[in-house]
Amino acid sequence: MFFCPICKEWQHGEPDHHHIFKGAVFGRIGKTIEICRSPCHNAVEEIIRLKENDILRQHPEIYQDTLNEFLDGKYNVFEIEKQIHKRRKERMYERMRRWLEQRLPLKNLKERVGINFLTSGMDLQYMQTDIIE
Repeated sequence: MFFCPICKEWQHGEPDHHHIFKGAVFGRIGKTIEICRSPCHNAVEEIIRLKENDILRQHPEIYQDTLNEFLDGKYNVFEIEKQIHKRRKERMYERMRRWLEQRLPLKNLKERVGINFLTSGMDLQYMQTDIIE
């Protein structure tokens, strides 16, 4: 159990970690606060989304300008696609690393889980520094 500082209620289960600075914008850096998923984390994210939309509505030219830049050949769509796939792969590795950290102690992880599980279909170099001793 934990106490949610927003709704001021005791909650069962694990708290959510809300990044004070949005991870998609600033990266997963900085402070987090432990709050309950529902209703608090959901409500915080909804209000942030509404505020972001208010800001974006003040600059509608962003959308048309970006499309025009693509049409003018300013961006290489194939390179951008590679970056997207790389970012998704890194996020998958990060989710797996956090999942493993939550369920298994890092000490002797290689012996407990087995190297084949960790490297199956994945790039060990990415995970090696954080997980395997």
